[in-house]
Amino acid sequence: MKKTKESAEKTRYELLETGLKIFNEKGYNRTRLEDIANAAGVSRGAIYHHFGNKTELFKEIIQSRVIQIVAVFENISAESEEPLKSLKKSLAEILTRIENDSLLTAFAELFAKTEFIEELKELKEQRDYSSWREYKILLNALQTCKSKGLIKNHINLNTFAFTLIGAFDGIFRIWVRNPEMISLKENADQIIEYLFTGVEPA
Repeated sequence: MKKTKESAEKTRYELLETGLKIFNEKGYNRTRLEDIANAAGVSRGAIYHHFGNKTELFKEIIQSRVIQIVAVFENISAESEEPLKSLKKSLAEILTRIENDSLLTAFAELFAKTEFIEELKELKEQRDYSSWREYKILLNALQTCKSKGLIKNHINLNTFAFTLIGAFDGIFRIWVRNPEMISLKENADQIIEYLFTGVEPA
């Protein structure tokens, strides 16, 4: 029984990963369940068993990845002896992960080019939740830094947190389209320093 359950979970995981790749290559509307089943080496019935239909599989792919991305931001922490240094390090690690995680990159592409209408409309709420959660996490970390005198008093933290989220979103989208422009892994620390220019006390 345990082996059967493990096998089912493995198949489900493989369908999610394969589905992400195929949806990204073909787009939601042009992808058929047969395409995913063939690429995963399973029958179409296996997809129906785990997800019911194409829409449910797509939703599960999006929702599971949104949760993972929010989890990356959840690891941002300013709770250390050097809170600003800790925050910058966490942000640099996020940029590095974008380049290192091919599935995360594929998800970013898919998320950017999918129009969430009709049966996918509810996924817009998932996207909005992700942005708000990331914003709140950053805002809390920045407030900790400011309370310790590591950020100038006149800096509006709401605006700065929003700017950081916007910058990361833009970096994400541009790099996914043109990864040859720059290595995020090699330049992550410098990018973060540029974003914080003028924010720290002299």
